[in-house]
Order: sequence, then C-alpha cells, then structure tokens
Amino acid sequence: MTPANGQPSPSHSCLKMLLGTTPTLLSFALAILMWSSPTAASDPPLHGSLSGKLRAIYFDRDFETSGKSYQQGALGMELNYRSDNLWDMLGVDLSLYSVQELHSQGARTSDVLGVDNAGRYESALSKLGQAALRLEPGDYLKVKYGRQTLKTLMLTSATSRAIPNMFSGIRLDSTLGDVGLYAVQVNQWSPRHDDQFEAFRTDLSDQGDIDYIRILGASYTRGPFSLQLEQLISRDYLKKTGLVAGYKHPLQDGLVAFTGGFYTSVDDGELFLPGAESGDVDSGTTDNDAEVYYLDLSWRRQALTLGAALTRVRDDVWIEDNYAGDHGTTPMPTHSTIGPDLTGKNEDLWQLRLGYDWSGWLPGLTTTLTHTRGEGAENTFDKSLGVADEWYTELDLQWAIPGVEGLSFRWIAHDYHSDERGKVAVVKEDDFDNRLYLDYLFKF
Repeated sequence: MTPANGQPSPSHSCLKMLLGTTPTLLSFALAILMWSSPTAASDPPLHGSLSGKLRAIYFDRDFETSGKSYQQGALGMELNYRSDNLWDMLGVDLSLYSVQELHSQGARTSDVLGVDNAGRYESALSKLGQAALRLEPGDYLKVKYGRQTLKTLMLTSATSRAIPNMFSGIRLDSTLGDVGLYAVQVNQWSPRHDDQFEAFRTDLSDQGDIDYIRILGASYTRGPFSLQLEQLISRDYLKKTGLVAGYKHPLQDGLVAFTGGFYTSVDDGELFLPGAESGDVDSGTTDNDAEVYYLDLSWRRQALTLGAALTRVRDDVWIEDNYAGDHGTTPMPTHSTIGPDLTGKNEDLWQLRLGYDWSGWLPGLTTTLTHTRGEGAENTFDKSLGVADEWYTELDLQWAIPGVEGLSFRWIAHDYHSDERGKVAVVKEDDFDNRLYLDYLFKF
C-alpha cells in the first residue's frame, strides 16, 4: 500500500529491500548448506542431482513485408543442480544457461538471439539462471526464494526459445487435502535472449516503475473435477483474474475432457497510459475493462484426438503483457503455440484440433493439426477506426526418437493471415513461421 503522502509504506520498503538482496542471501545460505552437512567427512558436503539439456533451435519467419523476414539458429545449453534437503527441509536449486549463435540472416530482432545497441546480434550469452533456496518443512508448505522458473495460469516461463525466461522473487505453495494454495511475488525477470535480470516496466515507463508482480491462487481437485482461481496484480498497471473449471470422463479406450474458463483484465493504476502497451493496444486507449470466456472439448480414442474450442473477448482487448519486453501468457485454448494469440477487443474465436499418435507405425511420433479463426476484432480506441478478422493453421510434430533416451525432435509450422480494415493493433501482418527443435536431456 502507498500512503497519501506518496511514500512507500515501511512494509513495502522492507519487502523491496529483501527481494533486492537475493544473490547475497543465496550465497550465504549456500555456504551454510555446504559446510553444515552432517555427512561423513569423506562424502561430498552436499548431495543432490545433476542434469542437463542441449537444444539446437532454428527459426525461419517469412513476413508479408519481406524486409521483416529473418532466420535465426542457436545452440542452448543448461546445467541444473538440485540439492537433497538438509535437515529434511532446506535445499537449493541452481541452473547455468548458455546460448551460442549458429546462424543468423535477415532482419535484426531479439527472438532466439539478442540484439545489441548497434543492431548486431549477440554471438553468445551465459548466465546463472535459477539460484533459489528451498524451504520444505512438510507437504503442507513449500517456499522457494530467489531466481526461478514459474508456471501459473497467467505468469509462465516460456520454453519456446533456446532457454526459458526467469523470474526473481518468492513463491509459496501449500496443499491441504484436495485444496492447493499458492502465492508468488517477483520484482525482476530475465528475458530468454538476455543474460541480465531487470526490473519490470511498461513500454513507456522506466525500469522498476512496476514494483512487483503478485499472484494469489487456489486450486481444487477431486476425482474427475478440477477448479482453479488466480489473480495477478502488476502493480499500478494491470489486474487480472482467472477462473477455470474442468471435468474428465474416462472411456473404455479413451477420454473426454471439458474445460471452461472466465477471465477479466482491468487497468490498475497510473501506469496504464496510451502507448504503455504499444504492441496490442491502439493509440488513445486510456483504460481497460475486458472479459474473456471460453469452452473447450477434447475427445481421445486410442491414437486419435479431436478437439474444439470457442473463445469470446468482450469490451476491451485482453492485455497479453504484464510488463514490457515479453508478450505474456495467454491462457485461452485458442491461443497459438507461436505467433499472434487472437485476443482482440470484441473478438469471437473458434478452433478445431486433430491429433494422432503414430506410434503404431513410428514409435514416439505424434502430430497435432490446429485451425483457429477470429472474427470481429476492433480498434481498441474506436471501432470506427478499424475492424479485422484473423486466422491461422498450425502443424505441431513431436518425435521422441527411439533408441536414444532423452533425444527428441519438434517441428512447428504456423501459417497466419489477417484481413484488416483500418487499424487494429492486436492484428498482425501475414506470417509463415517454421520452428525446429532438437533436444537432448541427460542426467549425470
């Protein structure tokens, strides 16, 4: 809370100072763990597991405007250490990340690789990604403090690049029977193409103007039923709330699943200004008050999976970003694996999916073909200034290569088109996108 005199409250100042000292506290905690272990002198001071991942990644994006097209290829490497718990309650997670350029051609854009101030691609980067202290006194409470990956309804470390993006802060999880509770507060993040951690901001503000992003969530699961409620606050910028309910009914040789979701997105303070969300909000918009709801049905029988979804965005646009520099998390099923996420103001969307497991012919191979169409997206400031339709077709091929444990290949082909009359910021130009991944997971 901020008092009327405009100065941060003592509790808020203390929390901000605590979050800012993460590396120092982690170094101190790690030193205690390393030298206080009760194991025999001949044993390593701290036991744990060590694993790694190699990812060769290649993007080929062909835009309607040829000058925007580009190709980028890189090799991503990560090394992950997870300690055993000391005193059955205290441990650490550490991850080292590295990205090496393999190929680049065409327009300069920070996608797989970063671009420096002179417009040149960074040839390599390395960073200490995860560096977190775990406190696990029992199944009822787990605390993780420091640099970490996250996955919630509305804040997620995306894994579609060479390495994931990271967050710095604290997460608490508690399980009480069928009920799960969680809370997250972060004040820094590290983009997927960068080796630095930085404070949050909008497209207009300075770093740190968004003091923190806070998430409060609860889930309930019993038998085939599930329910999840989450609220995200991007301080002085946006407030989002999501509610998702699901039901799964097993069949003799398959499964049918129903999911429904309802979300709201509202501006939450002085940082939501025209241009603060330049990529998806048209110039002139000074407020946001959107509702989004969806229904999704998935039916699986043996190797075949069929799916259909309907999403409706009402009033203003669903704001993807929670901060500048990343397109955020879009939790609706009609969003794209890659490319535009079709969440315009008053947009109606429908999706059809066809999946098949080819293991009977080629072990480990699965494909999913998706077609999604959005109609009636409007200029977020004034409908008379623009309306648009958009659609995409996407093929997602995944192959767990037999004979080599941990080796897999993935190819995503994405064909996006739009029909824009006037100006609608959320709608993008035509784009054909090919993305290739070759992953190798290993343990020591």
